[in-house]
Amino acid sequence: TPPPSQQLAQNPSCALLSQALSICAVLTPGFVTLLPPQQAHCLCYSSTVWAPNVLDDAVKTCADFASTAAPGAFPPLMNLEGFCLSVGDV
Repeated sequence: TPPPSQQLAQNPSCALLSQALSICAVLTPGFVTLLPPQQAHCLCYSSTVWAPNVLDDAVKTCADFASTAAPGAFPPLMNLEGFCLSVGDV
């Protein structure tokens, strides 16, 4: 079987999530070590408009897919569910 990253890449929501995280990591040095409100500036906005559902919906759909296609990836995805709404409009 292919590794989880390959399996997740087949799902459009997982691909969107991966792209968002990659872009934020490139645009914001030290992104993975930032506090959630600082990460939210990159992940939860479209330009300057708070758009929490874009990321949150992608995470939920990707987690649902991972629960059967790549169970090893499911727990970390579950931790991200509702991230933008929980952080709020920063």
